[in-house]
Amino acid sequence: MIQIIAPPGFLPEKAYTFRILLEEILGLHFTITYSDTTTSYQLVLPNAHVLILADCFFGQKKEGEGYTFNDLPAEPGYFQHRIAHRSVPVLYGKPELHHYEYSTTCEADLVAATFFMTTRWEEAVKPERDQHGRFPAHAAYAAQYNLLDTPVVHEWAEFIWQCLLDLGYPESARTQRAYTVQLSCDVDHPFLWWQPWERLRTLAGAVQRPYPIREWSYWLQRNRLGGKDPFDTFDELIRLACTSTVQFNFLGQRPPHFDCWYDLSHPRMGQLLRYLEERGQTIGFHPSREAALDRAQFDRELEGLRRATTATVTTGRHHYLCFSAPDTWQMWEDAGMTMDSTAGYPELPGFRTGMCIEYPVFNFRTRRPLQLREQPLIAMDVTFLEYLKKDVAGTMNKLQYLRHQTQLHQGQFTLLWHNSSIHTPIWQPYWDALTKIMVC
Repeated sequence: MIQIIAPPGFLPEKAYTFRILLEEILGLHFTITYSDTTTSYQLVLPNAHVLILADCFFGQKKEGEGYTFNDLPAEPGYFQHRIAHRSVPVLYGKPELHHYEYSTTCEADLVAATFFMTTRWEEAVKPERDQHGRFPAHAAYAAQYNLLDTPVVHEWAEFIWQCLLDLGYPESARTQRAYTVQLSCDVDHPFLWWQPWERLRTLAGAVQRPYPIREWSYWLQRNRLGGKDPFDTFDELIRLACTSTVQFNFLGQRPPHFDCWYDLSHPRMGQLLRYLEERGQTIGFHPSREAALDRAQFDRELEGLRRATTATVTTGRHHYLCFSAPDTWQMWEDAGMTMDSTAGYPELPGFRTGMCIEYPVFNFRTRRPLQLREQPLIAMDVTFLEYLKKDVAGTMNKLQYLRHQTQLHQGQFTLLWHNSSIHTPIWQPYWDALTKIMVC
């Protein structure tokens, strides 16, 4: 077991961050105590060797002081050292490592950097918001310095691990994880055709689009007018997930004027929910945009979904990826939810929190860790086609890269693919390509 001696002050923040780095990512056991005689973090190993990490962030702040724009990190430096398996960014402190006979001193403050990424306090001190009130990806530090494509918190944990090994810590002490894929589906439109006559409306709508012949040909060749509803693709998503379950997030019962409205009491919805439950799939919650910061609306929608299903609903993702740290997490916690998966940017794929595994979250305002865990969203379908305007090849290349980054850290590749983004003239080529690269 590792014994950590830390400087006094910001005890909840420091204990939480070491839990992320050592326990959640590396699977290592540790204890932590605080001493007035140290100004750095000392990780004491069983062989009495010591890894010293700089404390140049919390050590400069007053106890309980909030975060401001001035606390944001400057342009990152990078470790160029034999112990760094890749180029490791440094947000606070200096990218320097010094070796001695029984100790190693790291002058980078990896604790502050990890807290910065995982709690997303950056998004509370920056004023930028988009038309839906969301913090935009382009304003994020990770996007500005090309760190969004890398799970940087895992990189820092691996750097610490290499230092520990160099000091004689047993390799067998680490708990290994297996790489997994978590396929999820936000069910905004369960069906394209609720009534038989609506099939004709699809052909009529195709005439008004830029390529009517192509769309007509698609619908007629695939016999969509006489066959299965093109949005009823739940079986195909389950098959793509192969050995794991799919998390299907449903909108709750809410007023009809809300966007993407559907009636949970409709017989077809009851059949769909029962069908997914019987096949062991996860039924999640997909609160509306209006519920993003309205706890009463959130509770009404959640209760409506729970009445419509016999499944236990404790996880989900916000509609439109409406996320506001730490308010979103606190609302989910207060509602008794156990897992959120909203922390991804709609307009850019990547690692918004620097993590690629689920992890416990921290409310930086109340200074308390929550029972709620975050399952970071790494990529979703509409990001590539609607925001980035990427073609099929560009989309699959990016997904492959992000998946590879997740595999390097034995993480969980969380992918959102809507049931309505499969059998349409635009989406069919993307889906066909996805099924080729997402093989079991």
